[in-house]
Amino acid sequence: MTFASYLVRLRVSHRANPWFLNYVLNSSGFLGFARRLAVPSVQQSNLNSTRYSRMFIPLPPIDEQAAIRSYLDEKTEEVAQISKTIEAQIATLTAYRKSLIHECVTGQRRVTESDLRAALDRPARLDGVSQREDAHA
Repeated sequence: MTFASYLVRLRVSHRANPWFLNYVLNSSGFLGFARRLAVPSVQQSNLNSTRYSRMFIPLPPIDEQAAIRSYLDEKTEEVAQISKTIEAQIATLTAYRKSLIHECVTGQRRVTESDLRAALDRPARLDGVSQREDAHA
């Protein structure tokens, strides 16, 4: 879904916390609802201000909206930190893998029979296929 050649401005009343409303409007449930109301056209769907103004969004009390927003902000930050940690781990493992390949190719490191047995005895990789199944394929 994309915006038409104009922008739609949304103003909230005193009954709505704009940050809470941002979470609601970007939730998968609301976006699915909005897609059903959008006017289809070539390669895009249009949801203009008139259609937006016809949507009703049930709102909890303003203090509950603020509490929900705070909770979602906290959880969003936790997810961002976890994602950052995983990306750093992937970068470290990728660099380590490259250095191991270089060492093996240049003869700086020898792969022994026990290394091979240990690799084949691992139960499973992340993709769900065991090392043993790969070796026999």
